[in-house]
Amino acid sequence: MSIKTKTSRLRSDFLESRLSDESIETSAGKVNGWSNYETWNVVLWIGNDEDLYNLAMKAGTYKKFLKCVGSMGTTGDGVNWRDNNIDLNEVGEFFNELT
Repeated sequence: MSIKTKTSRLRSDFLESRLSDESIETSAGKVNGWSNYETWNVVLWIGNDEDLYNLAMKAGTYKKFLKCVGSMGTTGDGVNWRDNNIDLNEVGEFFNELT
């Protein structure tokens, strides 16, 4: 199995493991297993955009990733990478799974 295939499978398995049986938002405010929309959206973009994913892999942590994105302030859906609602612990878990 190639590294690219293994990496893609790891990324897919991690994201899939966070999904719940419920649709996007539950009454508890969770979105597809993530604590909120902003956290879900950030992880979704990093996990599914090849350039962002490669940047995240090189950065190793979300804090370093934020330094790398610099002036590129939002995801493709308009969520600010530095939004105060982002659950940094959950994003940190995602980054731990990348390495």
